[in-house]
Amino acid sequence: MRNLDFTISGQIIQKKSGCDFAGISPGTANYLRCRFYFSSEWADYVKVAEFRKYAFSDPASVPIYNNECYVPGEVTSGSSWKVRIVGKRKNIKITTCDCEVKQEG
Repeated sequence: MRNLDFTISGQIIQKKSGCDFAGISPGTANYLRCRFYFSSEWADYVKVAEFRKYAFSDPASVPIYNNECYVPGEVTSGSSWKVRIVGKRKNIKITTCDCEVKQEG
């Protein structure tokens, strides 16, 4: 398993400083684990990671448990994929921008 760390502050998601994203190979399934570090404003939200293979493709939505989830295999076959976070609490919904992860190979 390989960990990919992201920080989320407000509506911005980005690769966590110091986390190595180099050498990710296409076609991986149930191997890449995303770990999310949320700012305090995300407390008490139910969170889902939305992964996309292409900019306008339908997302593969994955629930986030204990601030972690795995990257679904259906988005890893290309040269990159994107992730964004959606949070819901009562009638409030918050989303982040997309963060692109490039793959090599």
